[in-house]
Amino acid sequence: MQLKTTIKDIDYKLCDQTFFGEKKQAYDLIEDIITFNHSEYGSIKDSQTLAGSFFINFIEVDLLQPIKIEYFTDEPVIQMSFFMKGCSNMMHHQIHCLPAGTKLAKLPSTPTALEYLSILIPQDIYIRLIDSLDLDYEFISSCSNENPAKQVKYSEMMTPEILAAVRDIGSCERTGHFRRMYMETKVSELLLLQVEQLTQTQKVMHTIPKIDIERMHHARELVTQNIIAPCSLIDLARKVGTNEFKLKKYFKEIFGTTVFGYLNELKMNEARQKLLKGEQNIYQIAESLGYKSPNHFSTAFRKYFGYPPSQIKNQNNYIGSSLMKVKEIVISMFCPFLTELSALDLLMI
Repeated sequence: MQLKTTIKDIDYKLCDQTFFGEKKQAYDLIEDIITFNHSEYGSIKDSQTLAGSFFINFIEVDLLQPIKIEYFTDEPVIQMSFFMKGCSNMMHHQIHCLPAGTKLAKLPSTPTALEYLSILIPQDIYIRLIDSLDLDYEFISSCSNENPAKQVKYSEMMTPEILAAVRDIGSCERTGHFRRMYMETKVSELLLLQVEQLTQTQKVMHTIPKIDIERMHHARELVTQNIIAPCSLIDLARKVGTNEFKLKKYFKEIFGTTVFGYLNELKMNEARQKLLKGEQNIYQIAESLGYKSPNHFSTAFRKYFGYPPSQIKNQNNYIGSSLMKVKEIVISMFCPFLTELSALDLLMI
């Protein structure tokens, strides 16, 4: 498959690649970073990863004025998009088909930097992956012939599971074949979660009044925006224009969990990301997520994941201390032969 993306305003190529065509590429990991900086138009940074049958792009856009992007593919391709930062549909996702040929999209100027994850899958690979699910493809075909820039209206808000998988992809520090296998596994997980959510949405649209579906989506957005100090069910129902009974009933039917369950998922996945980064201790994380004490947080974390938060902290500390021991061994072995290097240089090995 050939993919070309060009900034039409100044005829600047962001991408010109041929992939998915050779069997050996199923075992390859190809990575590149494309950077566009222009004093008049702004900047675009595209971190590209080809992992097996998936082309993964983490894109950062900071535009001073609108630009036109031309897309060309010689084969139809499925695009999964996850909007992380800087747009009105932040924390939303969508999936649609880019048919073969040339398409033109207009990217608006960005008051703040925009970040999103884009994943391209060849249509035949996509069909094979979900063939056993017996889907009607309605949510794909309805988007297939429209300008990609207009696809936001088809988006759904990310579930905590989807958000966690997106963050796992963005924060992966593995290398080589382990990184390729990890990326492929995570993209497959994202595809499952995304298709599952979108098909469930299609089903409930036929059984729940449209106005109540909109209210439930509004309720979920309010919960997502206020995970530290959430309001009561009665207040949440009042804010979205319904009653507590309908809020409980329809929220669970649409999203597959209760309001509290959804809030708990958000908190737990946020806590896990913070623990993996290792920048805060358990007390700080508990406080940042609105828990009364570290003990309350640890109990909730263990109940959700099946292990205490200290296990992640201890694992991070073990990895860090192991690396330092390796450095000490290397230094002790080679110091006699590396007298021209400073101690600081050696510690940077």
